[in-house]
Amino acid sequence: MPLRIFILFISLAFVPVSCFSVEEQKSRLFNNYTFYYGIDIGNLETSFKNRYGSDFFDEYHSDYNFFFGARKNKSLGFELGFSTTREIHNDVYLTSGNYLPGSSTPLPGFQSWHTTYKARNFYLGLNFLYYLTRNTSVYALASGEITYMDIRMELVNSYLPGQLINKVTRTFSKTQVIPSVKLGINYNITAGWGLRLYYAWRYYELFNPMKSKEFPNRSSELRLNNSNSLYFGTYFAF
Repeated sequence: MPLRIFILFISLAFVPVSCFSVEEQKSRLFNNYTFYYGIDIGNLETSFKNRYGSDFFDEYHSDYNFFFGARKNKSLGFELGFSTTREIHNDVYLTSGNYLPGSSTPLPGFQSWHTTYKARNFYLGLNFLYYLTRNTSVYALASGEITYMDIRMELVNSYLPGQLINKVTRTFSKTQVIPSVKLGINYNITAGWGLRLYYAWRYYELFNPMKSKEFPNRSSELRLNNSNSLYFGTYFAF
């Protein structure tokens, strides 16, 4: 489905603008508006390294991005925004021979865990544009992001030889400043409204290692891979 949306978007981008009035074509060509705002919806990738959380959390999450930007001229501007995921819950069942995140010792018995994940971030970046046609532009957005991840693991039941443990919590919440790069395409439907599609790369490995707050000195940690995500959104200009 995302591939079909991408192909449709690219095909629309090259539709000739002769069906619009001369004034509308001029506004597209010279990009008269100074400010813009909008919303994106994306499939945020948050993947963990093998044996450092890869079996405990879903890899993709719905991400909602709210943004505001300004263009100094036809090719350079800035953009700031805030994005958030909904809280994701997951139930994990481990058997003998499985590993807890960061542990080098396999479990000798059965455990069940309940995990939650939520991420929020603020970003500010420089936006570089290049026009392909009068109504179509490609862009690169280089940003710095302040990202907060709230990650928790709750031990629901543990059936290890000789013991039964309930309700143990491990918290891996952390705030980190990371760089990100977004590469995308804009399509102006009218002078003041358009659509955009972009790929986002985030340097999530700067979070590593994410130590458990309850057991910071033990072998209990998460490690992230860098993030590769796809977003689709709409913007309004004034």
